[in-house]
Amino acid sequence: MARALIFILGCLILLLSAGGAGAATEMDLFKGHRFEGGPWRLRADTVTYDAANHLYTAEGHVEIRQGDRRILAEMVEVNEATKIARVKGNVVLVLDEDIFTGQEGQFNLATRCGEMTGARLFLKKNHFHVDSPLIRKTGDKTYYAEEAKVTTCDADRPVWSFSARKLSV
Repeated sequence: MARALIFILGCLILLLSAGGAGAATEMDLFKGHRFEGGPWRLRADTVTYDAANHLYTAEGHVEIRQGDRRILAEMVEVNEATKIARVKGNVVLVLDEDIFTGQEGQFNLATRCGEMTGARLFLKKNHFHVDSPLIRKTGDKTYYAEEAKVTTCDADRPVWSFSARKLSV
């Protein structure tokens, strides 16, 4: 009886560890297309593809990357035709040394432009933090924010800041 129980427990442990090791799916996006900066890769716990709508849906620990650019989120939908990625849930965009975070948004992976709501932007070069309900990435190194609060303080409650209705960085 004890041997059978040990055997069953051993099998369960083996099945659980094998399932966790290969659970993530990783793939190249937009095969056959060339992008400045190289190909885009998608990795997530689960990825499904809707061929009729040319739509990838990725959920769980989602990462889309191109070189040193990364988009992390809980859920992403990528339209293969438009190259637009809709991102939701604890979104983090890492662009060189700049970090762009928020709750949800959309980005064109071909132009590398887009927008995020409930957003915060950290620009390392000048050590700026920008908080805004809406921040748009308008170019390779340019951003636009509405109702923005700007500071160089790292604290959650900065010692000083200034506000702007519209801000171009």
